[in-house]
Amino acid sequence: LQSQGVAFALKHFPGLGMATGSTDAGPVSIDAPASEIRDDYLPYVGCAGSRLALVMVSDASYPNLTGSLPAVMSPLTYQRELRIVSPQTPLVTISDDLQAPALNGQAAPARAAINAGLDLLLYAQTENGSSTAYQRLLADVDDGSISQARIRDADNAIAGLKRALAG
Repeated sequence: LQSQGVAFALKHFPGLGMATGSTDAGPVSIDAPASEIRDDYLPYVGCAGSRLALVMVSDASYPNLTGSLPAVMSPLTYQRELRIVSPQTPLVTISDDLQAPALNGQAAPARAAINAGLDLLLYAQTENGSSTAYQRLLADVDDGSISQARIRDADNAIAGLKRALAG
């Protein structure tokens, strides 16, 4: 992949190996101790140094690791857990599908995810969902619900990945 300039995604941080259900079917909570979840970080650590790596952040909840919010919406995911994986180099992050049933009942998951530290939003089910989310994102920036500085940070991360892809 790297020799061809193709980015790759490490899925689904902080890990779904202990999940008993699918985030594609409904909310999932992984109640394992934080230390057990972190034991699964090795693949992320091993790939974190690549300039072409993205980290897909899970829609599942990890109460003992990232608090009450799904990982994709929790600032602890970006401010603490991803820094364990890559302490020196910030990683470009992409959400799992923000239309997934795992996020049913969550208020403004895209806004919360961007404000928490996410770089790229993924809407995998419908083009209309992506279009609606884009309009909502613009409105959130216009009304200050998402800061322009946060959007610039995400844009800089994505631009760095694009430069790496270009060689």
